[in-house]
Amino acid sequence: MAEKMKVDLAVIGAGPAGQKGAIQAAKAGKSVVIIDRLGLLGGACLNQGTIPSKTLRSAILDLTGFVQSVYHGTAPRQVQEIPVDELRRRLERVITDENTLLAEQCANNGILTAFGTARFLDPHHLEVVDASDQVTHNIEADKVLISTGSSPRHPIDLPEGTEDLFVDSDIVFNMQKVPKSLIVLGAGIIGCEYATMFAALGVEVYLIDRRDSLLRMLDGEIGSSFAEYITKMPHLTIELGVGIERLQRSDKGEAQIVRTDGGTLEAECVFYSMGRIANLDGLHLENTGVERDKLGNITVNPLFQTTEPNIYAAGDVIGLPSLASTSVEQGRLAVRNAFLLRSHHFPDFFPYGIYT
Repeated sequence: MAEKMKVDLAVIGAGPAGQKGAIQAAKAGKSVVIIDRLGLLGGACLNQGTIPSKTLRSAILDLTGFVQSVYHGTAPRQVQEIPVDELRRRLERVITDENTLLAEQCANNGILTAFGTARFLDPHHLEVVDASDQVTHNIEADKVLISTGSSPRHPIDLPEGTEDLFVDSDIVFNMQKVPKSLIVLGAGIIGCEYATMFAALGVEVYLIDRRDSLLRMLDGEIGSSFAEYITKMPHLTIELGVGIERLQRSDKGEAQIVRTDGGTLEAECVFYSMGRIANLDGLHLENTGVERDKLGNITVNPLFQTTEPNIYAAGDVIGLPSLASTSVEQGRLAVRNAFLLRSHHFPDFFPYGIYT
């Protein structure tokens, strides 16, 4: 029988925006439940994206002595055989420790959890269903915060049966071995991070983008300095202004990209990083007044309020900058605005970091 709950705030999505928004509400004396389809706190940030990628980066720097080599002007250590199991063990340790910490934070603040897929019945009522589509919770909420994050965008069709050749940031950690060569499609934040990480391991990396510059969201001078730096990295080749016609498996069984100019490029693996899309499927937003923009993101005003007055949204679901650090502040501000607590608008200028 489905469990019934009545709360001041229902938070859909346990990533940075959702979790910090939930804690903000709890500290203001509100009753809160967090709903998450992954069945884990931390969302994709902790379990698939930001934290795993930074842990991988730290492990690579440790294995290769890359930082010390740059400081002393020597070549990084050559790692003959990359211990994938060791990399994965480090990832799992960090994820487990962080999940434990987040669970303790929720428990200490009296925050309830309901794991499963949330869907709206109307603006104030939600049901949560499990993997077999059985309703496990019926929730009535005064306010709702949508913070379901995003997933990798696949604008180019992937060939069938090539899951081992074409990966994205959600599944890259499932690779059974480190490839000898890698094509990275997309020179945004995620693409540049992974391109430089694998190049530091000695993997021959080709970073490709249809646009003519790297990291276009950066200040022009900073972007130019960054581009100048990574073009000098060993094992990294950058090609900009390259259109992709299709992806396929080559005659040798490798990943192959076919360019719009007719040229081809092969590697053992392709890492796909061509933007992200909001995770909103299955929420049944049609049962609310929440509107989306032409990119599929939720439309909000400066208070992070959607076009349905009692529903707020924060994090990747509202679009750029789509960074964990900014999502934390968005979630906190959204909740403070929802409950008319002392607040302020999200700043026009804010700090953020890119790890390469």
